[in-house]
Amino acid sequence: MPKSRKRGGEKAHNKRVKSRNQNLDAQRKKLQETYNEMFQQKLQDFQNQYSASTESNIDGSIEQIITES
Repeated sequence: MPKSRKRGGEKAHNKRVKSRNQNLDAQRKKLQETYNEMFQQKLQDFQNQYSASTESNIDGSIEQIITES
């Protein structure tokens, strides 16, 4: 089978591939940063929510333990 042609020669092909790979890396990095930011926000919300419910449960549990003893 014949070797497939590269438009503009190998040098132009390599330039296009390099450009494409840089664009993909930039998009991947931006998406990862967005995901990390969203994840940190959700984690912070969860921690705040869990912390608030745990504090009320701990206070209630301590009062129950004291009254039961």
